[in-house]
Amino acid sequence: MFNKSLIFKLIISLVLVALFYNTNNQVYSQEAKKGFLDLSKWNFKQNGYTNLDGEWEFYWMQIIDSSNINKSEITGYFEIPGLWNNKIIDSVKVNGNGYATFRLKVKLNNLKPVAFKIGRVETAYKLIINNKLVKEIGKVGKSSDKMQAAWLPSIINYLPDTTLLEIIMQVSNFKHRKGGISSSILIGKPNQIFKEEERMIGFDLFLLGVLLIMALYHFALYVLRRSEVSTFYFGMVCLLTSMHLISNGQFLLAKMYPDISWELLVKINFIGNYLRVPMFALFLGSLFKKEISKKFNYVFTGLIGLLVLSVVFTPARIYSHTLNAFAILSLIAIVYLITGLFKATFRNQREALFSIAGTFILLLTAINDILYDNLIIKTMYLVPFGIFIFIFFQSFMLSFRSSKAFNYVENLTKRLISLDKIKDQFLANTGYDLHKPLQIMAENVNAKKGYLIIPRNDKWIVAVSFPLSKNADDKQIELIGGNTKNPYLSDIIIRYVIQTKQNVISENASEDSRFSNDPYCSKTKPGSLLCLPLIYRDDLKGILYFENPKSGIFTKERLKIADLLTSQVAMLIDNASIYWQLENMNKNLEIKVKERTSEIEQQKEEILTINEELQQQKEQLIEAFDEIQIKNRDITDSINYAKRIQNAILPPEEYMKSIVPDSFVFYQPRDILSGDFYWMEKYTFPTGSQLLADSKPEFIIAAAVDCTGHGVPGALISIMGNNLLNNIINEFKYTRPGDILNIMQKGVQKYLHQDGERTSTRDGMDIALISYEKSRQMLQFAGAKNPLYLIRNNELQIIKGDRHSVGGVIKRIIKEFTNHEIKIEKGDVIYLFSDGFADQFGGPKNWKFTYKSFKELLLEIHQLEMEKQKELLVDTFSKWKGKGKQVDDVLVMGMKFN
Repeated sequence: MFNKSLIFKLIISLVLVALFYNTNNQVYSQEAKKGFLDLSKWNFKQNGYTNLDGEWEFYWMQIIDSSNINKSEITGYFEIPGLWNNKIIDSVKVNGNGYATFRLKVKLNNLKPVAFKIGRVETAYKLIINNKLVKEIGKVGKSSDKMQAAWLPSIINYLPDTTLLEIIMQVSNFKHRKGGISSSILIGKPNQIFKEEERMIGFDLFLLGVLLIMALYHFALYVLRRSEVSTFYFGMVCLLTSMHLISNGQFLLAKMYPDISWELLVKINFIGNYLRVPMFALFLGSLFKKEISKKFNYVFTGLIGLLVLSVVFTPARIYSHTLNAFAILSLIAIVYLITGLFKATFRNQREALFSIAGTFILLLTAINDILYDNLIIKTMYLVPFGIFIFIFFQSFMLSFRSSKAFNYVENLTKRLISLDKIKDQFLANTGYDLHKPLQIMAENVNAKKGYLIIPRNDKWIVAVSFPLSKNADDKQIELIGGNTKNPYLSDIIIRYVIQTKQNVISENASEDSRFSNDPYCSKTKPGSLLCLPLIYRDDLKGILYFENPKSGIFTKERLKIADLLTSQVAMLIDNASIYWQLENMNKNLEIKVKERTSEIEQQKEEILTINEELQQQKEQLIEAFDEIQIKNRDITDSINYAKRIQNAILPPEEYMKSIVPDSFVFYQPRDILSGDFYWMEKYTFPTGSQLLADSKPEFIIAAAVDCTGHGVPGALISIMGNNLLNNIINEFKYTRPGDILNIMQKGVQKYLHQDGERTSTRDGMDIALISYEKSRQMLQFAGAKNPLYLIRNNELQIIKGDRHSVGGVIKRIIKEFTNHEIKIEKGDVIYLFSDGFADQFGGPKNWKFTYKSFKELLLEIHQLEMEKQKELLVDTFSKWKGKGKQVDDVLVMGMKFN
């Protein structure tokens, strides 16, 4: 159980520890006046060390030493520790930038060794004692580029040669928002100062160890259980706090790494300080999701993130001024979080009190440190102690939640074991016997009397009772006409449950004011009373009514078990009702089965007659199917033979490579026969159509042809096209592609009778035709609709063909084909192709591949070997098509000129 006073006992204990900690480390002191401190009567052995607080001589914007300080003009007296921020000096309000010299004369009572402990000075200083430089931290300078900032608390041992010490401190700052000596300078016996140093470092190391152990522990918990994100956030709070700790206070990081950059040290300090607050907000938000808004946490984290970005990307002299904005945002967030924690407490989440206490103590110590840091009050840094208490309380809260969850799981396990036993008892019962479920329920809630009431014929009756009572079973309970003075149970309570479908629970029904007018309760004076509606699929299936003469019997734990079992009992009632209905239906079905049997016998004879007719039709269909299969096989064999003929007229790939070694052909018909074909020959004969000439140049002529249609019609036109090419080039010796296509145009129109009078057929061919003269390195091209792609210096050029096909023209006006000439350069690659590749449907959205994608693919692969290009084209086409159907014949020819 949660002890309300436990948290307050913990707070008092920790405060006593803090008081004891501070009491044993008090610093007795007396203040300096007008630049002089008299310690001649101070007994270091009895009183311990002291500080040099008080009024020091102040020389603003002067860096001077013992030799000339008496000749310099004093600005005034300055309270140490103190900052010169916002001071009025020479009628001017100054900021943190600047430099100054401080002097204090100290009178000692002997010449024994002393030690000084100098904490944080903003942000560089020199310590000179009796005209001797004894310590320099950073580099003092009169401008930003001439000084070097550093934070490093130091201990200086000094052996006085006179009882009057002249202490001079030269301080400069151009790197930070604050300037001056921000902490007390201690003086005492060396062993006293060193013990104080060890104590402070020891406390910081203790805190650091606690923080890192807590961080690792909670990170490990998060790795093992990712759903508990609160452990990750808490681990981050501990880790970020440790970052802030090692870069502040005793500056452990600077002591471990003396050469560390001051800028880096300050960034670590600010980042750790800034990020731990939003992490803490996220931590509480993950624990108290209803009370602490995610939206608030995201906005707050975003604003702090902007401050962190300023820390990362700007120098300390700029981002150190964001500390006030951070303090305001943090104060708003903490007030909001504490409000949310109070809400959680009022909603019976008492563990929130631990977080409230820890957060409140941390807030008080943070306010103390802010005031102390700005030298508004003179206390000491309390945030380390506040962090320890804060971490302690948050850890205790997490442990409390874990313990609470464990107890819940333990109780749930016991309940599940109990329910499992009850389940076995329920399952052992037949689906229509309601006596056993009532007995199990009564025994588990510790009832001495119980009734199961169900609706039947628009009335409510007692179906079964516990203990088994013949007098109570099947007694109808009247629900109309007021009280019926039922001797077994309360009619009023039953009617109330029927109307409201709500539980009725009473620890002492005879004294319950709700039942004061109930005749049954007045007469029998029952003790504990429980009435539960049995609801299944939003229907009231029945009511469970239990009594026990003793008061307070029906505990919360028993009620939970009863609530869990009511749905099972309701389902059993539903099953029993179905069983009774099925019993009645079974009797009726026997009669109907006999009637239907005679009808089925008659239908059987009719079906046998129909079956004989169907068998005859089946035999006829089989004969027709066999005949179709034979014809189909003959047609397929003929087409396959035609394919061999078609393949025979195509130039073999080996022959083509003997003409153009760097070449390939990707040829994939849609059907067995193809409407596309390719053609290539090498000739040595006169140019043009002139048979007589002095020279005999060598020509390579190639064509990619796409005939109208697919399959057999396309194949017939392709054979005609192949014959025309052979005749025009072999017989008539034409090499100019434009002339060749013009003659083919006439030939197709002649063979297909496309004269506009005897036929209307529009069959024809789309052709890309080239002629390459090796001696001149001149390529000629003509195209019927199809273009030529030339890739030179990684750029693709398109030489378009004419916008009409070879053939397919009904009108008598015939346009001639254009002849293009191109000077070939070494490394040029050309491609001839039909439209099958670009028009293929496929891909994720079943779209066309498109000419744009085709061009991009060729540009991507054109520098590869030609065989590799072919492999990639085949692979790309196959993957794009996928399991879809090929829509057209595919033909792509590639040639490279070296």
